[in-house]
Amino acid sequence: MYENSALFILFCVLMSCVLNGDALKCFQCKTVDNPDCFDVTEEDVNSPYLKECEGLPGGAQPFCRKNRYSLFDYDGSLRVSRECGWRLYIDNTSRCYDADTDFKYETSCQCFTDGCNAGSTPLINFYNVLIVLFVVMGVKQHIFKS
Repeated sequence: MYENSALFILFCVLMSCVLNGDALKCFQCKTVDNPDCFDVTEEDVNSPYLKECEGLPGGAQPFCRKNRYSLFDYDGSLRVSRECGWRLYIDNTSRCYDADTDFKYETSCQCFTDGCNAGSTPLINFYNVLIVLFVVMGVKQHIFKS
């Protein structure tokens, strides 16, 4: 019986790796070209702006980035760009940071799940929750049958 439970747990762990192995998808647009880029939300799963990020040679893993710019040298307009990134701008544990220069004020946020560079809070990955539930049920069943 223990062998079956161990195989079940191993299967669940392997499935978790497979389900999360897809390429990262980030919203990729700029309000200067597409004004509706302002209103992107995580629920926009069919948005033409939600695209897979390509990896870089050497194994650099992509992440999602959202930049908000207030431009001082024009009419003070606000611009947003959403994109894939491969190099973190700063090395700290903060998700966002601000930069202020003579001509712009910028807020840059970086995140690591599909569609997280929208305007809302990231959703929990349904498949991971399901896998954890099955693992807990399998372990619970093994413990109470022993």
